[in-house]
Amino acid sequence: MDRRQFLCASGCALAASAPLVQAFAADMPPQSVAPSNGRIDLFLSHRTEDGFDRHLANVRDLIDRIEARTQNRYAIGIASQDHAPPSGLRLAGASELVDVDRGFAYATGLPGRAALDAPALRDWLTAGGGQGLLDELSARHGTKVLIVAHNGPSYLWSKTPMRQASDFAGKYVRADGLARSVAAGLGAEPWRIVQGSSQHLFNSGSMTAIEASVNDAMAQQLLASARYASADALVPHGTTLALQIGLDLWNAMGPADQAAFTAAADENYRASVKTNQAYADLNQRALRQSYATDLAPVPEQLAGSIQTVARAMIAQAAATSELASRMDASYMAYLHTNQHLTGHGNIV
Repeated sequence: MDRRQFLCASGCALAASAPLVQAFAADMPPQSVAPSNGRIDLFLSHRTEDGFDRHLANVRDLIDRIEARTQNRYAIGIASQDHAPPSGLRLAGASELVDVDRGFAYATGLPGRAALDAPALRDWLTAGGGQGLLDELSARHGTKVLIVAHNGPSYLWSKTPMRQASDFAGKYVRADGLARSVAAGLGAEPWRIVQGSSQHLFNSGSMTAIEASVNDAMAQQLLASARYASADALVPHGTTLALQIGLDLWNAMGPADQAAFTAAADENYRASVKTNQAYADLNQRALRQSYATDLAPVPEQLAGSIQTVARAMIAQAAATSELASRMDASYMAYLHTNQHLTGHGNIV
């Protein structure tokens, strides 16, 4: 399979349309809720990172599903982070939420062996009591948070092998969510995203490693430079995307609209997981055949170091508040009761 086929098969060619979305968003004035001919106009804002829009497909799909579920009572446009309205809708990644409150890490993807896979994480949220706790946490920060997509399993991409904790010492490493703290605990300097920087820094060798899904690594054009891709590394099952809804807006919705937004978010999440599962084997074959990438789990010694630090970071997250402690208890109870769901599971 050549590179073009790989890009198309993985859905990452959508990143090429980012300039169109940015131009479209720039022409849109920020707005809050404004009834127009019986419809409610909103904008969904999101951040463009590293000069491309990695979440474009999820943004568009989510908007389509919300509008369909509400029978077009809502008309939702796309706005960039710079044009975000003071209240409304916002797509947030793991780091954006965890930087606000470490309790969000339980819904965005935990590092190490405590990580539930994508289907199991949804099960904890929908059937294991996780969403109620997430609602309590997000309300403290003035929002309603719904998990709307999963980025897929993550790999640690590097030009040189990362075989032990000492390989992280003093090196710049990029990771999302609580995994960033794990990288720091291993001695790395966690890299916070600067627009347009990661590809150049990685290719030049200034940044040693990046934890990302296959699709994100492709969109950042890392594959030609990354010789190694280590599975089961910092955050083995990857991270989620969340829809943040201003609490005033959420509370102003009727029960029917709240249910419609919740159903659209869940449908979008399940669809993203199915897509990730469908292309997992194809992506791995293409990496080996088209890029000669060395795909392998992290060595046992490094895996043990990651687990030790991850356990400490999760304990710190649980200790940030009484609510975070309850989230930890709920999550871990579900994890220990459903160990078989941490590596596989079906989305229904």
